[in-house]
Amino acid sequence: MKAYCQELRNRHGKVIILIFKYLNFHMSPISDMLVNIKNAQAVGREHVSIPFSKVKFKIAQTLKESGFIQEVERRRKKNEKNEFDYLDIYLKYGDDKQPGISGIKIISRPSRHMYVGAKDIKPVHS
Repeated sequence: MKAYCQELRNRHGKVIILIFKYLNFHMSPISDMLVNIKNAQAVGREHVSIPFSKVKFKIAQTLKESGFIQEVERRRKKNEKNEFDYLDIYLKYGDDKQPGISGIKIISRPSRHMYVGAKDIKPVHS
């Protein structure tokens, strides 16, 4: 099985590598989600709302378990004509107001695919 990798680094240098096993999944929405979280933290927002998908929800839960964000909730918003689900992600800051995510590095991108076999994935030690 092939994997797609994306790396996050928090304010203390802790690294988490998110590995996506969806070869045919377009990664731009996930990159957009992570960049939205980073940008919201850079300007000091308390939370950020992102359109819902199951993959984004699982990634947000992984970020919460790893200590990058405070909380993630699935919510439903009604419009005049329709309703849709979105994620409310509550951001985490340190004692000195430093954001939980200080940098994002996209390892695989559309112009440069990097695939790794499942047996070649190395554990991340924090």
